[in-house]
Amino acid sequence: MNDKISIIVPVYRVEDYLPACIESIQRQTYRNLEILLVDDGSPDHCGAICDAYAGQDSRIRVIHKPNGGLSDARNAGISAATGRYIGFVDSDDWIGEEMVESLYRALQDHGGEIAVCAFVSVDEKGEVREIFQDSGAEGMIGKRQAQEKYFEDYQKASLYTVAWNKLYARSLFASERYPTGKIHEDEFLTFRLLYQAKGIVYVPKAEYFYRCRDTSIMGEFRRERFQLFDAYIEKMQFFRKMDEQELWTRTLKLYMHMFQQYFQWQKESGADEMGELIRVYREKLRCQYRDRKTKLPVGVQGEYYLFSRLPALYFFLWKMKHRGQKNGTGGK
Repeated sequence: MNDKISIIVPVYRVEDYLPACIESIQRQTYRNLEILLVDDGSPDHCGAICDAYAGQDSRIRVIHKPNGGLSDARNAGISAATGRYIGFVDSDDWIGEEMVESLYRALQDHGGEIAVCAFVSVDEKGEVREIFQDSGAEGMIGKRQAQEKYFEDYQKASLYTVAWNKLYARSLFASERYPTGKIHEDEFLTFRLLYQAKGIVYVPKAEYFYRCRDTSIMGEFRRERFQLFDAYIEKMQFFRKMDEQELWTRTLKLYMHMFQQYFQWQKESGADEMGELIRVYREKLRCQYRDRKTKLPVGVQGEYYLFSRLPALYFFLWKMKHRGQKNGTGGK
Protein backbone atom coordinates (compact mmCIF):
# COMPACT_ATOMS: atom_id res chain seq x y z
CA MET A 1 0.00 0.00 0.00
CA ASN A 2 1.05 3.59 -0.56
CA ASP A 3 -1.48 5.75 1.27
CA LYS A 4 -1.23 9.52 1.15
CA ILE A 5 0.01 10.96 4.46
CA SER A 6 -0.64 14.58 5.47
CA ILE A 7 2.08 16.28 7.51
CA ILE A 8 0.83 19.44 9.23
CA VAL A 9 3.31 22.16 10.21
CA PRO A 10 1.97 25.14 12.22
CA VAL A 11 4.23 28.11 11.45
CA TYR A 12 4.74 31.20 13.59
CA ARG A 13 7.88 33.35 14.11
CA VAL A 14 10.42 30.62 13.32
CA GLU A 15 12.15 31.94 10.21
CA ASP A 16 15.58 30.86 11.51
CA TYR A 17 14.47 27.23 11.93
CA LEU A 18 11.75 26.80 9.31
CA PRO A 19 13.90 25.79 6.29
CA ALA A 20 15.52 22.92 8.20
CA CYS A 21 12.09 21.73 9.35
CA ILE A 22 10.57 21.78 5.85
CA GLU A 23 13.59 20.15 4.22
CA SER A 24 13.58 17.31 6.76
CA ILE A 25 10.01 16.52 5.68
CA GLN A 26 10.89 16.78 1.98
CA ARG A 27 13.72 14.26 2.47
CA GLN A 28 11.42 11.56 3.83
CA THR A 29 11.95 8.14 2.34
CA TYR A 30 8.16 7.84 2.23
CA ARG A 31 7.29 10.01 -0.76
CA ASN A 32 3.48 10.10 -0.97
CA LEU A 33 3.13 13.14 1.27
CA GLU A 34 0.88 16.13 1.48
CA ILE A 35 2.84 18.81 3.34
CA LEU A 36 0.54 21.46 4.85
CA LEU A 37 2.39 24.58 6.01
CA VAL A 38 -0.04 26.64 8.10
CA ASP A 39 1.19 30.23 8.29
CA ASP A 40 -0.55 31.37 11.47
CA GLY A 41 -0.30 35.09 10.71
CA SER A 42 3.45 35.09 11.35
CA PRO A 43 4.78 38.69 11.38
CA ASP A 44 8.26 37.75 10.08
CA HIS A 45 9.27 36.20 6.74
CA CYS A 46 7.78 32.77 7.46
CA GLY A 47 4.89 33.23 5.03
CA ALA A 48 7.24 34.07 2.17
CA ILE A 49 9.50 31.13 3.07
CA CYS A 50 6.51 28.78 2.95
CA ASP A 51 5.44 30.13 -0.44
CA ALA A 52 8.96 29.73 -1.82
CA TYR A 53 9.11 26.05 -0.84
CA ALA A 54 5.62 25.47 -2.23
CA GLY A 55 6.83 26.82 -5.57
CA GLN A 56 9.55 24.17 -5.63
CA ASP A 57 7.62 21.12 -4.39
CA SER A 58 4.13 20.24 -5.62
CA ARG A 59 3.49 18.23 -2.45
CA ILE A 60 3.50 21.44 -0.37
CA ARG A 61 0.33 23.46 0.22
CA VAL A 62 0.40 26.71 2.18
CA ILE A 63 -2.47 27.95 4.31
CA HIS A 64 -2.23 31.63 5.26
CA LYS A 65 -4.53 32.57 8.13
CA PRO A 66 -4.87 35.20 10.88
CA ASN A 67 -3.01 34.38 14.07
CA GLY A 68 -5.04 32.05 16.25
CA GLY A 69 -2.42 30.08 18.14
CA LEU A 70 -0.98 26.59 17.85
CA SER A 71 -4.24 24.70 18.30
CA ASP A 72 -6.05 26.83 15.73
CA ALA A 73 -3.23 26.28 13.22
CA ARG A 74 -3.27 22.51 13.78
CA ASN A 75 -7.04 22.46 13.40
CA ALA A 76 -6.80 24.37 10.12
CA GLY A 77 -4.37 21.74 8.87
CA ILE A 78 -6.61 18.87 10.02
CA SER A 79 -9.59 20.37 8.17
CA ALA A 80 -7.55 20.77 4.98
CA ALA A 81 -5.83 17.37 5.12
CA THR A 82 -6.76 14.74 2.53
CA GLY A 83 -4.37 11.94 3.52
CA ARG A 84 -5.44 8.68 5.13
CA TYR A 85 -3.03 9.45 7.95
CA ILE A 86 -1.99 12.68 9.70
CA GLY A 87 1.23 13.68 11.41
CA PHE A 88 2.35 16.92 13.07
CA VAL A 89 5.76 18.58 13.07
CA ASP A 90 6.40 21.79 15.01
CA SER A 91 8.13 24.34 12.80
CA ASP A 92 11.26 24.75 14.94
CA ASP A 93 11.83 20.97 15.07
CA TRP A 94 12.90 18.43 12.47
CA ILE A 95 12.42 14.73 11.76
CA GLY A 96 14.65 11.85 10.72
CA GLU A 97 14.48 10.78 7.08
CA GLU A 98 12.75 7.48 7.87
CA MET A 99 10.27 8.70 10.48
CA VAL A 100 7.12 8.70 8.33
CA GLU A 101 7.99 5.38 6.67
CA SER A 102 8.81 3.73 10.02
CA LEU A 103 5.52 4.81 11.58
CA TYR A 104 3.48 3.95 8.48
CA ARG A 105 5.02 0.48 8.13
CA ALA A 106 4.42 -0.18 11.83
CA LEU A 107 0.73 0.65 11.39
CA GLN A 108 0.47 -1.63 8.36
CA ASP A 109 2.32 -4.48 10.08
CA HIS A 110 0.39 -4.38 13.34
CA GLY A 111 -2.99 -2.98 12.30
CA GLY A 112 -3.07 0.02 14.61
CA GLU A 113 -4.52 3.51 14.21
CA ILE A 114 -1.79 5.47 16.02
CA ALA A 115 1.97 4.92 15.80
CA VAL A 116 4.32 6.51 18.36
CA CYS A 117 8.10 6.84 18.06
CA ALA A 118 10.84 7.79 20.49
CA PHE A 119 12.16 11.34 20.30
CA VAL A 120 15.25 13.40 21.06
CA SER A 121 15.27 16.66 23.00
CA VAL A 122 17.90 19.09 21.63
CA ASP A 123 19.00 22.60 22.56
CA GLU A 124 18.76 25.67 20.33
CA LYS A 125 21.95 24.66 18.50
CA GLY A 126 20.66 21.15 17.87
CA GLU A 127 22.86 19.44 20.47
CA VAL A 128 21.30 16.39 22.11
CA ARG A 129 19.99 16.92 25.63
CA GLU A 130 17.93 13.79 26.32
CA ILE A 131 16.41 10.80 24.55
CA PHE A 132 12.81 9.93 25.39
CA GLN A 133 12.14 6.21 24.90
CA ASP A 134 9.82 3.54 26.20
CA SER A 135 11.18 0.11 27.03
CA GLY A 136 10.83 -2.88 24.76
CA ALA A 137 10.73 -3.60 21.06
CA GLU A 138 8.26 -2.45 18.42
CA GLY A 139 4.78 -3.69 19.08
CA MET A 140 1.12 -3.03 19.76
CA ILE A 141 -0.23 -1.74 23.05
CA GLY A 142 -3.87 -1.41 24.07
CA LYS A 143 -5.74 1.83 24.67
CA ARG A 144 -5.80 1.30 28.43
CA GLN A 145 -2.08 0.50 28.55
CA ALA A 146 -1.41 3.68 26.58
CA GLN A 147 -3.37 5.68 29.17
CA GLU A 148 -1.31 4.13 31.95
CA LYS A 149 1.86 5.47 30.35
CA TYR A 150 0.71 8.94 31.47
CA PHE A 151 1.24 7.91 35.08
CA GLU A 152 4.72 6.39 34.72
CA ASP A 153 7.97 8.36 34.66
CA TYR A 154 7.97 11.71 32.88
CA GLN A 155 9.75 10.30 29.81
CA LYS A 156 6.98 7.81 29.07
CA ALA A 157 4.33 10.39 29.96
CA SER A 158 5.86 12.81 27.45
CA LEU A 159 6.05 10.15 24.73
CA TYR A 160 2.33 9.50 24.91
CA THR A 161 1.16 13.08 25.56
CA VAL A 162 2.76 15.20 22.82
CA ALA A 163 1.14 15.47 19.39
CA TRP A 164 4.18 15.44 17.14
CA ASN A 165 5.94 12.06 17.48
CA LYS A 166 2.93 10.19 16.11
CA LEU A 167 1.08 9.16 12.98
CA TYR A 168 -2.71 9.06 13.30
CA ALA A 169 -5.51 7.61 11.21
CA ARG A 170 -7.27 10.78 9.99
CA SER A 171 -10.61 9.22 10.90
CA LEU A 172 -9.75 9.71 14.59
CA PHE A 173 -10.19 13.46 14.07
CA ALA A 174 -13.70 13.15 12.61
CA SER A 175 -15.17 14.74 15.75
CA GLU A 176 -12.02 15.87 17.56
CA ARG A 177 -10.01 19.10 17.42
CA TYR A 178 -7.38 20.78 19.56
CA PRO A 179 -8.78 23.31 22.08
CA THR A 180 -8.04 26.87 20.98
CA GLY A 181 -6.46 29.34 23.38
CA LYS A 182 -4.76 26.65 25.50
CA ILE A 183 -1.03 26.21 26.10
CA HIS A 184 -1.40 22.58 27.23
CA GLU A 185 -3.38 21.65 24.13
CA ASP A 186 -1.92 18.14 23.88
CA GLU A 187 -3.07 17.30 27.41
CA PHE A 188 -6.67 18.07 26.45
CA LEU A 189 -6.82 15.85 23.36
CA THR A 190 -4.16 13.15 23.05
CA PHE A 191 -5.63 10.90 25.74
CA ARG A 192 -8.98 10.91 23.88
CA LEU A 193 -7.32 9.89 20.62
CA LEU A 194 -5.37 7.11 22.32
CA TYR A 195 -8.50 5.83 24.03
CA GLN A 196 -10.61 5.67 20.87
CA ALA A 197 -7.85 4.18 18.68
CA LYS A 198 -8.27 0.50 17.81
CA GLY A 199 -4.57 -0.03 18.48
CA ILE A 200 -1.42 1.94 19.27
CA VAL A 201 1.96 0.82 17.95
CA TYR A 202 5.21 1.85 19.64
CA VAL A 203 8.34 2.24 17.48
CA PRO A 204 11.51 2.49 19.63
CA LYS A 205 13.61 4.32 17.04
CA ALA A 206 14.15 8.01 17.90
CA GLU A 207 13.08 9.87 14.75
CA TYR A 208 11.73 13.20 16.04
CA PHE A 209 14.02 16.02 17.17
CA TYR A 210 12.34 18.44 19.57
CA ARG A 211 14.10 21.78 19.97
CA CYS A 212 13.95 23.37 23.44
CA ARG A 213 14.32 27.11 22.97
CA ASP A 214 15.12 29.59 25.75
CA THR A 215 12.36 31.86 24.43
CA SER A 216 9.72 29.17 24.82
CA ILE A 217 6.62 30.23 26.75
CA MET A 218 6.77 26.91 28.58
CA GLY A 219 9.70 28.21 30.63
CA GLU A 220 7.68 30.98 32.25
CA PHE A 221 5.40 30.84 35.28
CA ARG A 222 2.17 32.37 33.98
CA ARG A 223 -1.50 32.18 34.85
CA GLU A 224 -2.17 30.20 31.68
CA ARG A 225 -0.06 27.33 32.93
CA PHE A 226 -2.86 26.41 35.34
CA GLN A 227 -4.81 25.26 32.28
CA LEU A 228 -2.98 21.98 32.84
CA PHE A 229 -5.38 21.30 35.70
CA ASP A 230 -8.38 22.05 33.48
CA ALA A 231 -7.03 19.31 31.19
CA TYR A 232 -6.77 16.93 34.15
CA ILE A 233 -10.37 17.72 35.12
CA GLU A 234 -11.54 16.94 31.58
CA LYS A 235 -9.59 13.70 31.78
CA MET A 236 -11.23 12.79 35.09
CA GLN A 237 -14.69 13.53 33.67
CA PHE A 238 -13.89 11.41 30.61
CA PHE A 239 -12.69 8.44 32.66
CA ARG A 240 -15.74 8.69 34.93
CA LYS A 241 -17.97 8.57 31.84
CA MET A 242 -16.04 5.55 30.50
CA ASP A 243 -16.29 3.87 33.93
CA GLU A 244 -12.50 3.72 34.19
CA GLN A 245 -12.29 4.12 37.97
CA GLU A 246 -8.61 3.23 38.30
CA LEU A 247 -7.60 5.73 35.61
CA TRP A 248 -9.82 8.34 37.30
CA THR A 249 -8.08 7.70 40.61
CA ARG A 250 -4.61 7.91 39.09
CA THR A 251 -5.55 11.21 37.44
CA LEU A 252 -6.72 12.50 40.83
CA LYS A 253 -3.35 11.63 42.33
CA LEU A 254 -1.51 13.17 39.38
CA TYR A 255 -3.52 16.38 39.86
CA MET A 256 -2.48 16.55 43.53
CA HIS A 257 1.14 15.75 42.71
CA MET A 258 1.45 18.37 39.97
CA PHE A 259 -0.51 20.89 42.02
CA GLN A 260 2.13 20.72 44.74
CA GLN A 261 4.85 21.29 42.16
CA TYR A 262 2.98 24.34 40.88
CA PHE A 263 2.42 25.55 44.44
CA GLN A 264 6.14 25.33 45.12
CA TRP A 265 6.95 26.94 41.78
CA GLN A 266 4.57 29.80 42.54
CA LYS A 267 6.23 30.42 45.91
CA GLU A 268 9.75 30.29 44.50
CA SER A 269 8.84 32.68 41.68
CA GLY A 270 7.37 35.21 44.11
CA ALA A 271 4.16 35.31 42.09
CA ASP A 272 1.93 36.05 45.08
CA GLU A 273 -0.89 37.20 42.82
CA MET A 274 -1.30 33.55 41.82
CA GLY A 275 -2.56 32.70 45.30
CA GLU A 276 -6.17 33.08 44.20
CA LEU A 277 -5.59 30.57 41.38
CA ILE A 278 -4.23 28.11 43.91
CA ARG A 279 -7.49 28.37 45.85
CA VAL A 280 -9.63 28.15 42.70
CA TYR A 281 -7.97 24.98 41.43
CA ARG A 282 -8.00 23.36 44.85
CA GLU A 283 -11.78 23.90 44.88
CA LYS A 284 -12.12 22.53 41.33
CA LEU A 285 -10.58 19.26 42.48
CA ARG A 286 -12.92 19.15 45.46
CA CYS A 287 -15.85 19.25 43.04
CA GLN A 288 -14.48 16.31 41.08
CA TYR A 289 -13.84 14.36 44.27
CA ARG A 290 -17.43 14.90 45.46
CA ASP A 291 -18.79 13.77 42.06
CA ARG A 292 -16.85 10.51 41.92
CA LYS A 293 -18.75 7.27 41.26
CA THR A 294 -17.21 4.84 43.74
CA LYS A 295 -15.49 4.73 47.09
CA LEU A 296 -11.74 5.20 46.91
CA PRO A 297 -9.03 3.15 48.65
CA VAL A 298 -8.31 4.31 52.20
CA GLY A 299 -4.82 5.49 51.30
CA VAL A 300 -6.10 7.71 48.48
CA GLN A 301 -8.84 9.10 50.72
CA GLY A 302 -6.24 9.96 53.34
CA GLU A 303 -3.99 11.63 50.80
CA TYR A 304 -6.88 13.67 49.48
CA TYR A 305 -7.96 14.65 53.01
CA LEU A 306 -4.52 16.09 53.71
CA PHE A 307 -4.45 17.84 50.34
CA SER A 308 -7.84 19.52 50.84
CA ARG A 309 -7.95 20.11 54.61
CA LEU A 310 -4.34 20.31 55.73
CA PRO A 311 -2.44 21.57 52.67
CA ALA A 312 0.58 22.74 54.68
CA LEU A 313 1.05 19.25 56.13
CA TYR A 314 0.42 17.63 52.74
CA PHE A 315 3.06 19.88 51.17
CA PHE A 316 5.55 19.07 53.96
CA LEU A 317 5.05 15.33 53.51
CA TRP A 318 5.20 15.73 49.73
CA LYS A 319 8.58 17.49 50.01
CA MET A 320 9.92 14.81 52.35
CA LYS A 321 8.81 12.03 50.00
CA HIS A 322 10.35 13.62 46.93
CA ARG A 323 13.54 14.55 48.77
CA GLY A 324 13.84 10.88 49.71
CA GLN A 325 13.29 9.81 46.11
CA LYS A 326 16.06 12.14 44.92
CA ASN A 327 18.41 10.67 47.54
CA GLY A 328 17.43 7.12 46.54
CA THR A 329 15.54 6.41 49.79
CA GLY A 330 11.95 7.11 48.75
CA GLY A 331 9.41 4.71 47.35
CA LYS A 332 7.02 5.13 44.49
